Amino acid sequence: MAQATPADKKDTPAKAVKPNGQPKPGRVISDPKDVAQLVMMRIDHVNSKKDELTIAVKALADTAKQLVSVYAKQQAQIAKLAKIVEELAAASGMNLIAKVVCTPVTRGKEALCISLD
Repeated sequence: MAQATPADKKDTPAKAVKPNGQPKPGRVISDPKDVAQLVMMRIDHVNSKKDELTIAVKALADTAKQLVSVYAKQQAQIAKLAKIVEELAAASGMNLIAKVVCTPVTRGKEALCISLD
């Protein structure tokens, strides 16, 4: 039988353990070119994630703007319809059951309330 030479032996040192109990990756890099390549790969990965996040935030902002615009249009339409109902009730002399339609208005203004009597 031939004896194993040091090059044939594969001693595997015990892996270090993270505080959460998971083993750390066992890759050890000592060549500066490998270190630079790994750092560049990680930087590229971080930059791509930042780009994805930027796109997602812009899409969310656009969606929020659209929602605010539609909400404002709906609130204006509700106020217009409430005024028309009030005018029709007054013109016909009908006494409608007292009802208050309130719509919240943003940016520090009070709620818009219309009483239909």
